[in-house]
This record gives sequence, C-alpha cells and structure tokens, in this order.
Amino acid sequence: MFGLKDQHILEGKKFFDGPPHHDFSKLFKKAWLNDIVINDHIALHIKDKKDFCSLDSIIDLRKVKGLYPPLKINKLFGAKKMLFAPLHVNNNHWTLLAVDLTKRSLRYFDSLNNKAPLAKIDTIRQHLIKIAKEEQVTLSEKDFRLICEECPQQENGSDCGVFVLMAVDHLVQNKPLSYSGQDAPFMRLKVLSDLWQLF
Repeated sequence: MFGLKDQHILEGKKFFDGPPHHDFSKLFKKAWLNDIVINDHIALHIKDKKDFCSLDSIIDLRKVKGLYPPLKINKLFGAKKMLFAPLHVNNNHWTLLAVDLTKRSLRYFDSLNNKAPLAKIDTIRQHLIKIAKEEQVTLSEKDFRLICEECPQQENGSDCGVFVLMAVDHLVQNKPLSYSGQDAPFMRLKVLSDLWQLF
C-alpha cells in the first residue's frame, strides 16, 4: 500500500508500491476509486513538481499527533506553493482540499457540492498552524480561511475520485477547472496508463 508509516506529506519522491489488479479494474468501469489509486496518482502527478506536495488520505486525522515532523519534507512554508489533501467524506465520497500556501487559504472542491467536512478541515488547519510555528512563520487570523470553490459537478455516483484527480491535474497546471463528466472516461484511462507505466 502507499503506506506511509513514516511519511504523511509526500513530495512524490518515495511512493507507489503498486496497486493490485483489482484496483486497476476500478479504472476500467464506472467504479468508485479507492485510496490507493487516489493517493498514488496524485503523488505520481507531482513527482517532478517541487512546488507541490500532498497529504495522504489514508491517515486518520483524528489520531495524528503531528504531521510534521516526522515528515520527510524539510520545509513547507516558503518552499511549497500548494498541498493537496484528498478527503474521504462519510466513507462514500471523495473531495479535495487544496491548501494554497502562498495565499494562505484553504480551497475546497466538491463535485457534489455537499457541505464541507469542517472537522476534518479544521484538523488540517490546526496542523498548518503548528507547522508555521515550528518554522517560525507568523500567521494572521485571516490565514487559512475556508473557500468553497465552484467546480464542475459529477453526473453519477461513482466519479468523485476521478473529479478529484482532474482538479489536481488542472490546479498543478494552473488551468481553469473546465472539465466535465464527459471527460471522466478519458481521465480514467489516463490514470490507468500513468500508473501502469510504473511496472
């Protein structure tokens, strides 16, 4: 598994143990993507992009005592522009929290436009405050406020993970979020192709 016993924020340098074939099969059909596919593809996508990092969705945010250290990332503030945090909401829906470290905002993307999971987001916010203190970065009360972004909406009950990956793809390239449900089959094939090349 994309198993981060010693690492929860990823820079794409150490990742991907290889999803089993049943994880690949989720990409062939309109199936719900699991955490292995979500985490591995985000890490792969930012592998050569030093301005980005990601928070592994596998961790239980309620039990995490400190995301940094023991992270294998030397510095967050001033070194990274954006941190991607895929959030698994109510055990049945993927959304994306993009932490803009330059503008110090929390950008939330939900392809079903549901209510944001404020407890999970606040846990991440508290860890960001802790990291800032450790790095001797001064934050204001306005920093890391939540912005629920308008974003493309999925047309079925299974493409939420695909929409998270499409959002990451567009944000990394600094493109407007101009995709739709019609792009989901192509994105599934792209993710499959990207991950398959690692074998």
